[in-house]
Amino acid sequence: MQKIIESSTDKVISYILNGIKTEKLKPGSKLPGQYKIASELGVARGCVREAMQALKIVNIITILHGKNAFINNLTPELIISPIKISIPLNQKYLKDLTNLRINLESMAITSAIKKLTLEDIKELEKIINLMEFYKTGEQLEEYLKNDLAFHLKIFEIADNPLNKVIYEFVDSCIRLNRFFTIVDIQGHFNRHKKIFERIVEKDIKRALKQSSKNYNISLKSQINILK
Repeated sequence: MQKIIESSTDKVISYILNGIKTEKLKPGSKLPGQYKIASELGVARGCVREAMQALKIVNIITILHGKNAFINNLTPELIISPIKISIPLNQKYLKDLTNLRINLESMAITSAIKKLTLEDIKELEKIINLMEFYKTGEQLEEYLKNDLAFHLKIFEIADNPLNKVIYEFVDSCIRLNRFFTIVDIQGHFNRHKKIFERIVEKDIKRALKQSSKNYNISLKSQINILK
């Protein structure tokens, strides 16, 4: 049986949402500091920052001055209910998100390949090298951080900030609902390396095919979590 690796960021998200649901964290109240949350849950501070950014994107919390975080004026039922915040926990939701990610990245890859510079290639290669380094060291949080950075870099090269923001929102929805898992980290890395190679070769057709394959494999893993 393949090992399922889950992000520690999920622990932080669950901690905050449970606090809201039980009304320990009320609208307008200030969240504990990042260091305190990290210590209590036994996770890295980077996980806490990542979780807070995901919750910020879906308007559950507000972060002031890049440090202090406050619960927004929403009822616990509104925040926890998947339907009311438009994040239904079902296969259709995951399939819709996957199709959206494929479509967004397809546009980005097509545009990025046409604009690709030597400096862009070097930056993408640097990210791929970091992913390879962290996968072997079993440092999942850093691996996931660079995984997202790889995709966002493609949007930056494509020079489409709107689609980049939408992609980040979709990514945060998946993390928020604890579907962000990796089955077979080596296979996950290999697929990203192939996407990189196809982009460098400026082979749009094969790059798009590899990108779609990557998301569909991830979709299957995420659906298995629901079973």
